[in-house]
Amino acid sequence: MSKSLKSIPPLIQEQLNTVGGYDDPCFILISAEKDITPFISAIDTAIDSEIEPDDMEFKRSVKATDNLYFIMLYSEHEELLNMANKVLNVMSESEVVTHISVFRHNCLGESNETFLWSSLLLDETREEFGAKSGFKINDPENMDTWPGLEKYRTAAWPQA
Repeated sequence: MSKSLKSIPPLIQEQLNTVGGYDDPCFILISAEKDITPFISAIDTAIDSEIEPDDMEFKRSVKATDNLYFIMLYSEHEELLNMANKVLNVMSESEVVTHISVFRHNCLGESNETFLWSSLLLDETREEFGAKSGFKINDPENMDTWPGLEKYRTAAWPQA
């Protein structure tokens, strides 16, 4: 179970329900130490500058909580790295500690499960970077740095 989220927020669940059987979007969670609302436009601008024009129509984003922003998009690994760094730069200019997790969905898996894993990766990012901003990416497109899925497979949302 995630420390960041105890369940999937309804607005995010709506987006996860749109993921089809052949889709492999990236789930991005951006957590800020304070209300993220004033920064969403700048975050979107930073991310959009790295997305291929053809992929823009597939981008979905939702403010999950006051401090958490969710983005689902299709992107290459190098673009993900550039996006994460740009978002951190934007947020550091405002002196806001920010943590980012990026988890690529496997089209053979369940989107809810991948979202849980993304939330767990956000927990890991917070623990690793603490009072400093940082990001972690779990993306099998880059096998040199891919940490795999083993530590995530036993995780589950609490049952109501």
